[in-house]
Amino acid sequence: MASLAAMLPGFLTEIETNEGICKIIGFYFVASLAVHFLSGVVSSMSLPHYNEYAPSSKEVSKHRKKIGKPMTKPELTAYKTKKQHDWNMTVESGFSSLAMTIMYLFCFNELYLNGTVEDHWAKCTVLSTHAISLHLAASLYETVIYLVTDKALEFYAHHVLVVISCGSFLFLGKGHLWCCWLGLVEGSNPPLCAVTALRQIPSWNGGTVYTLSGAMLWICYVFCRVLSAPMCMYAFHKDMATDPTIAKMSPDESIHLAWHVLMWVCFVFIYGLSLYWFWLITRSLYKALRGDFAAPKEGEEKKKN
Repeated sequence: MASLAAMLPGFLTEIETNEGICKIIGFYFVASLAVHFLSGVVSSMSLPHYNEYAPSSKEVSKHRKKIGKPMTKPELTAYKTKKQHDWNMTVESGFSSLAMTIMYLFCFNELYLNGTVEDHWAKCTVLSTHAISLHLAASLYETVIYLVTDKALEFYAHHVLVVISCGSFLFLGKGHLWCCWLGLVEGSNPPLCAVTALRQIPSWNGGTVYTLSGAMLWICYVFCRVLSAPMCMYAFHKDMATDPTIAKMSPDESIHLAWHVLMWVCFVFIYGLSLYWFWLITRSLYKALRGDFAAPKEGEEKKKN
C-alpha cells in the first residue's frame, strides 16, 4: 500500500490520528457533494427526463384528497427539485458504492485471505482507512440529501447505525477487516442504482435491459448482503472464541463489550432491513420475468448503505 500512499496528497495519508481521519472523511464528503452537483449539470444538459419531472396522476389525486386542491406551481417546482436531487443521489451512490466495493475487496484479500488472526483485529492500512472513510462520508452525504427528498425514517436509522459503526472502527483504530467485510454489502448498490436510473428514463423503463439489471441486482444482493454479512459475523465470533487475547477492539473490556453490543444492534437492524428489501426485489424481479414490466412502487428497490 506504499504506492497508494505515495499517490495521495499529504493530508490524505494521515491515518494515525483522529484529526487526520476527520480530514479524509471531510474530503470524501465534499467530493460526494461535488459529484451530486456535477450530475445535476450534466443531466440537465443531456437527459430530457431530468427537466420534465412531474407528479403522476396517482400522486396528483392523493394530493388533492389530502389538501383539497390541486398542486400549486411552487409545489410542482418543489416536486421536480426533489426528484432531481434523488436522481443525482442515485448517480453519486452508484459511483461511490462501486469505489467502496473495489477497495473493500482488496482489503478483504489482504487482511483475511492473506492475513493472520492478529491482522484481522490489529492491522489498519491506508486503503482500509480510505474505504471506511468513504463509506462514512457517503452515508453522511446521503443523509443530508434525504432531508430534501422525504425519505422514510428507516433510511435515517440505517445510516445513523452505519456512521456509528464505521466510526467505531476508524477511531478505535482496530478491526478494519470486519468493517471492510461487512462493507461488501455495498456491492449490491451499483446494480440497484442502475435499476433505479433506468426506471426514470422512459425509453429504458422495462424491457430486456431493465430485467437483466434487476437480475444482476438480485444476484449481487444474495452474495453481498444475504450471505456475506452472516459469514462475517461467524468469522469474527470464531476469532473471539479461539483467540480471545488477540480478538479485541480494545484492551479495556468495557469498550470491547460496548463495541460487541453495537455490532449486534447494527447487524440485527440492518440485516433485517436487508432481508425485507430482498423480498421486495425478488417480488419485483418475479413480476418482470413474467413479462409484467410495470414499475414497482417507489421505495421498494431502495437499499444504503
